[in-house]
Amino acid sequence: MKTTVTARHFDLTDALVKYIEDKIEQQKTHFVDVLEGEFVLSYESHHERQVAEVKLHVTGDLIHSEAESEDMYKSIDQLFQKIITILDKRRDKATR
Repeated sequence: MKTTVTARHFDLTDALVKYIEDKIEQQKTHFVDVLEGEFVLSYESHHERQVAEVKLHVTGDLIHSEAESEDMYKSIDQLFQKIITILDKRRDKATR
Protein backbone atom coordinates (compact mmCIF):
# COMPACT_ATOMS: atom_id res chain seq x y z
CA MET A 1 0.00 0.00 0.00
CA LYS A 2 1.31 3.40 -0.97
CA THR A 3 1.05 5.85 1.93
CA THR A 4 1.45 9.62 2.03
CA VAL A 5 1.35 11.72 5.18
CA THR A 6 1.08 15.50 5.07
CA ALA A 7 0.73 18.14 7.76
CA ARG A 8 -1.19 21.41 7.81
CA HIS A 9 -0.30 24.29 10.12
CA PHE A 10 2.51 22.45 11.92
CA ASP A 11 5.79 20.68 11.17
CA LEU A 12 5.40 16.97 10.55
CA THR A 13 7.73 14.88 12.69
CA ASP A 14 9.29 11.56 11.80
CA ALA A 15 7.69 10.15 14.97
CA LEU A 16 4.17 10.86 13.68
CA VAL A 17 4.92 9.30 10.29
CA LYS A 18 6.41 6.23 11.98
CA TYR A 19 3.40 6.01 14.31
CA ILE A 20 1.03 5.85 11.33
CA GLU A 21 3.22 3.33 9.51
CA ASP A 22 3.37 1.16 12.65
CA LYS A 23 -0.42 1.30 13.04
CA ILE A 24 -0.83 0.16 9.43
CA GLU A 25 1.65 -2.66 9.96
CA GLN A 26 -0.13 -3.82 13.14
CA GLN A 27 -3.48 -3.85 11.34
CA LYS A 28 -2.28 -5.05 7.93
CA THR A 29 -4.93 -7.79 7.69
CA HIS A 30 -7.58 -5.05 7.51
CA PHE A 31 -5.73 -3.17 4.74
CA VAL A 32 -5.59 -5.99 2.17
CA ASP A 33 -7.86 -4.26 -0.38
CA VAL A 34 -6.37 -0.79 0.15
CA LEU A 35 -4.31 0.48 -2.77
CA GLU A 36 -3.33 3.89 -1.41
CA GLY A 37 -3.75 5.89 1.79
CA GLU A 38 -3.53 9.68 2.00
CA PHE A 39 -3.25 10.89 5.59
CA VAL A 40 -3.61 14.59 6.43
CA LEU A 41 -2.80 15.76 9.94
CA SER A 42 -3.78 19.29 10.87
CA TYR A 43 -3.61 21.58 13.85
CA GLU A 44 -6.32 24.17 14.31
CA SER A 45 -4.98 26.66 16.83
CA HIS A 46 -8.12 28.76 17.18
CA HIS A 47 -10.06 25.70 18.38
CA GLU A 48 -7.13 23.92 20.04
CA ARG A 49 -7.92 20.72 18.19
CA GLN A 50 -5.80 18.30 16.27
CA VAL A 51 -7.39 16.52 13.35
CA ALA A 52 -6.39 13.34 11.53
CA GLU A 53 -8.02 12.63 8.16
CA VAL A 54 -7.56 9.82 5.67
CA LYS A 55 -8.64 9.00 2.15
CA LEU A 56 -8.27 5.33 1.37
CA HIS A 57 -8.30 4.26 -2.26
CA VAL A 58 -9.79 0.80 -2.10
CA THR A 59 -10.47 -1.47 -5.04
CA GLY A 60 -13.51 0.13 -6.66
CA ASP A 61 -14.15 2.70 -3.91
CA LEU A 62 -12.87 5.72 -1.99
CA ILE A 63 -13.23 5.85 1.79
CA HIS A 64 -12.86 9.07 3.78
CA SER A 65 -12.73 9.34 7.54
CA GLU A 66 -11.75 11.94 10.13
CA ALA A 67 -11.10 12.13 13.86
CA GLU A 68 -10.24 15.00 16.17
CA SER A 69 -9.10 15.48 19.74
CA GLU A 70 -6.75 17.61 21.82
CA ASP A 71 -3.82 15.23 21.08
CA MET A 72 -2.61 14.16 17.63
CA TYR A 73 -1.74 10.61 18.70
CA LYS A 74 -5.21 10.21 20.18
CA SER A 75 -6.73 11.52 16.94
CA ILE A 76 -4.72 8.99 14.94
CA ASP A 77 -5.85 6.17 17.25
CA GLN A 78 -9.50 7.20 16.87
CA LEU A 79 -9.07 7.46 13.11
CA PHE A 80 -7.70 3.92 12.88
CA GLN A 81 -10.60 2.59 14.96
CA LYS A 82 -13.01 4.19 12.49
CA ILE A 83 -11.10 2.95 9.46
CA ILE A 84 -10.98 -0.63 10.71
CA THR A 85 -14.72 -0.59 11.43
CA ILE A 86 -15.46 0.73 7.93
CA LEU A 87 -13.15 -1.78 6.23
CA ASP A 88 -14.58 -4.69 8.24
CA LYS A 89 -18.15 -3.71 7.35
CA ARG A 90 -17.16 -3.35 3.70
CA ARG A 91 -15.50 -6.79 3.70
CA ASP A 92 -18.50 -8.41 5.45
CA LYS A 93 -20.87 -6.84 2.93
CA ALA A 94 -18.77 -8.09 0.01
CA THR A 95 -18.68 -11.68 1.29
CA ARG A 96 -22.46 -12.01 1.63
